[in-house]
Amino acid sequence: MTLPTPILELTQAGCQRQGRPLFEALSLSLAPGQGLAVLGPAGSGKTSLLLALSGELALSSGQRAAAPGLKALYLGFSPAQEARFRGVDFFQMRWDSFESEDQRQGLDLLGPALERPGAEGLLAGLGVRELLARRLPQLSTGELRRLRCAQALLDEPSLLCLDDPFAGLDAEGRASLSKMLGLALEQGQAMAVALSRPEDLPPGLSQALVLRAGRAAWQGPLASLPKGLAAGQPTHQPIALPALPACGPEQPAPEPLVRLRQGRVAYGSKLALGGLDWELKRGQRWLLEGPNGSGKSTLLALVSADHPQAYANDLVLFGRQRGSGESIWEIKARLGLVDPAQEAFFDLDLELEQVVASGLRDQVAPRGISPAQLALAGAWLKALGAEPKARFGTAPALWRRLALLARALIKRPSLLLCDEACRGLGPEGRARLLAAVDAACGPAGPALVWVSHHPDEMPRCLTHRLRLQEGRAIEQRSL
Repeated sequence: MTLPTPILELTQAGCQRQGRPLFEALSLSLAPGQGLAVLGPAGSGKTSLLLALSGELALSSGQRAAAPGLKALYLGFSPAQEARFRGVDFFQMRWDSFESEDQRQGLDLLGPALERPGAEGLLAGLGVRELLARRLPQLSTGELRRLRCAQALLDEPSLLCLDDPFAGLDAEGRASLSKMLGLALEQGQAMAVALSRPEDLPPGLSQALVLRAGRAAWQGPLASLPKGLAAGQPTHQPIALPALPACGPEQPAPEPLVRLRQGRVAYGSKLALGGLDWELKRGQRWLLEGPNGSGKSTLLALVSADHPQAYANDLVLFGRQRGSGESIWEIKARLGLVDPAQEAFFDLDLELEQVVASGLRDQVAPRGISPAQLALAGAWLKALGAEPKARFGTAPALWRRLALLARALIKRPSLLLCDEACRGLGPEGRARLLAAVDAACGPAGPALVWVSHHPDEMPRCLTHRLRLQEGRAIEQRSL
């Protein structure tokens, strides 16, 4: 049997950034129709390897040999990339721009590729046909990711490098994307897929590479991958944390913390929330569930004072009716937010302790921060297991996420909002973040709203569930 000719080969390949190795001594090849699963914990070098495979990152050592005319494409989903696609320059701008008529639509993203053979089947398979007429800022994280995957597949590269494409997708979205990637492999497309969750492996991948600290910990046929090697530490195992630092007495917020009556948010004929009655009290920890586009992030934006349609609703936050003369900053002083999308708006040169300390003033720049406040921020990071002096732009993904959590908690909020806080983290990272949330949300801790698509990334402290479907509550009960 003649083996297919490789279209790309790496030989003893290595890459460095500012003298620090990103990966080293890696050798592999990819042929048409061949798929490679790239596995390993956050910070192990998966993204850097995909960038090198696609030609977007130059090697520091070794060789990259590509077939003549190779068309390679890297598709990543970092917060900065998604902010750029949405056309937003600051976190709240996503919601402000919903009212603008000059935002790009899904149709603008796909363009002439819609005329290619098979386009209609791909759009139907990924469930993105109805997204074409919607403006990009209006799309949920999962909806935007499915649309970008459609764009990449319609571009028909010889080699497609996908960086954790299933993160942020609901169960139906993960299944549909997995099927479409399998079909692309059957049709001869080569593919390298990095995954934070090995259980998301699409069909048709034949090879696996497990990275640890930039080196190959295991490499070979996917069918021979030792069970548990890529999974790391199970998320259900608790991790003990030191006592979290205090920062002065919390100012008790009036009850209820949140009360929404017949909540409604709409953009033209598109209903994001409709007829929602919901109340959150001190000591409650809510799980907020629902498929992509069901209204979860919209509800959080109402609660966090970021959504302009809050003023059109019967909404009480921390004992005060919205639109009764309260300031946005009075509301934000009482709540903390953890959303991976926030990462796009911090200066990459900031130290992690500066990012955390900025939460004391609800700003992204650490202006007016005292040495004592900076020391407090450092204590929070050390308690959570992150290095205070690490630079935000080069820190491991887990440290950046822990910094966002510490930033949300350092002011002792009455309410903590976590919108897919574990997204993109590996098993060890999820375990540490969940342990930190449970430690923070003890009997004297803040109320919580937790959003997730995965049953294995839930903190133990949850007490209630609210499930949304097409903007309406289909389940609301205590656990």
